[in-house]
Amino acid sequence: MPRLETEELLKDARLVVEYAVRVGKLPDENLPKAVKDLEASPTGGTAGEIASLITALNNGVQAIAPMTLVELRAGQSPFDPRNQRVTRRLQMCFCVVTILLTVMVASFTEYLHREETALKALQEIQDTHPLDKLYALRKMVRFEKVLDQQTSINYDQYHRSIRELRELQDKLSGGYELLSKVAENAPWSFALRFFNGSEAYSVPSALAKTITSQSDECDSEAQDSLGGSTKYPAWLQGVIADLVEEICFARKTNLLLSLPRTSGPVYQIQTSMAALSGWVLPFLYGLLGASVFVMRDLLNPRTPTLGFFPTLLRVALGGIAGIIIGWFWIPTVSKTADVASITSVPFGLAFLTGFSIDVLFSLLDRLNKTISEPPATIPKVAATTS
Repeated sequence: MPRLETEELLKDARLVVEYAVRVGKLPDENLPKAVKDLEASPTGGTAGEIASLITALNNGVQAIAPMTLVELRAGQSPFDPRNQRVTRRLQMCFCVVTILLTVMVASFTEYLHREETALKALQEIQDTHPLDKLYALRKMVRFEKVLDQQTSINYDQYHRSIRELRELQDKLSGGYELLSKVAENAPWSFALRFFNGSEAYSVPSALAKTITSQSDECDSEAQDSLGGSTKYPAWLQGVIADLVEEICFARKTNLLLSLPRTSGPVYQIQTSMAALSGWVLPFLYGLLGASVFVMRDLLNPRTPTLGFFPTLLRVALGGIAGIIIGWFWIPTVSKTADVASITSVPFGLAFLTGFSIDVLFSLLDRLNKTISEPPATIPKVAATTS
């Protein structure tokens, strides 16, 4: 072996011995002995001495894993004073980054659960069909003459229906108010207000405004003139009269006066939930997992020192790995309400894949290799003739 190659081999062996002694991973004394024998050889080492050094060096490199000889030669030893300064700076930086990511993840997760709670509460109230209960009460009074019969059973049923409607009205008002507050208190509400001016999310009470603005609709004269108007067909006059009577009944009994239209905020919250559960939170959880891995790696003196850009690349890949998990996860739909149930399983998987992105990309590499490899051909057996 040329002298230059022998010197390079000795240099690699000294690096491995120095690192292995510091971390307590020197397997035996064969590697230091082989280095000493080769250095003491006046002829530059015999073939047997070089072979012994190579064998001992291979065993030493296996013993110092996960540190590799390539990383030692690249100057990534954690015992280098320059690398120790870089490590301290990266530790401080990622400590701040991890705390910020944790706060963001907690804020977005808590907001996602508030969105889910608001939609489920509203859905449960709407499943009771409050307008149908109002129609039933009106039918009871208008056609069944429950108040004219003066029986205790019908009278109790009448007041029970009124009590249920008033309780539903309180629940509906609370549900709409909760929905409005959730929409207004979004984590990105400041940006939305900036782009949309001073306009904020609101739940309009169109029906209540219409009733209060038309104060003369329930007057008997107005109803008589509307019902007797000849500019509408007879069938349309009946429809209009029934609608006015319905509004007047709700107004005079103070039942279900405020039924705001919540389709806009509901769709906005559903879109927000889809974006949070499918993109934003998996990305943040992946970043958090990668950041925790980097912090743990920086605290371990037996791992190579990573520079700023390799560390940044690792964290970015963690975020991408979290998004990949979000792609393969579909929220389940509850049987009792038409609202997607949000679970923490995909977020936990996103954190794990961000922490161990090597496992995910190894699986992807295997899948790519399996698909790209040509199928094995079965050798044809020549037919034999008798």
